[in-house]
Amino acid sequence: MMCMYDVLGNRAIEVLGNYLLISIDQNQSWQRQESIIYLIGSGSEYIQSDENQILPSIFSLIPKLNFSNNLIIKTTLQVLGQYSNWLSNHQDILQNCVHLCINGLSNSELIESSSIALKELIKENRIYMSKYLHDIFPIMKNVLENVHIQSNDRIR
Repeated sequence: MMCMYDVLGNRAIEVLGNYLLISIDQNQSWQRQESIIYLIGSGSEYIQSDENQILPSIFSLIPKLNFSNNLIIKTTLQVLGQYSNWLSNHQDILQNCVHLCINGLSNSELIESSSIALKELIKENRIYMSKYLHDIFPIMKNVLENVHIQSNDRIR
């Protein structure tokens, strides 16, 4: 991705966003969508926090992804964590991201990915995350009381 970004700049992410939109519109496989999301995540370190042209449209597609497999959910959660700093300047997009994290906490296979993404979002968006506490705490309490999770996930 670094070489592609060096040559294309933000156009690289724009191209990936277009491919993601096409894959959603054509109802393509979750594997294809997951691979595009992964590539978008790999460009996170090259994106400026004030980028307002491409990423808002990409993040608006998250609720439309084919979440029929836990792997695409894990990858999407990973990407949310990677873009948590960018999201601190785009609170309007934060809601979909938080809800994906919260939903992932209810699935034992996604607890690790969800808790890491949620931790990163909270770290970078402390002020804006307070409005989601009423949604987050009951689920976290339920997970801690009723789901067998590893100790390092419990700490997070």
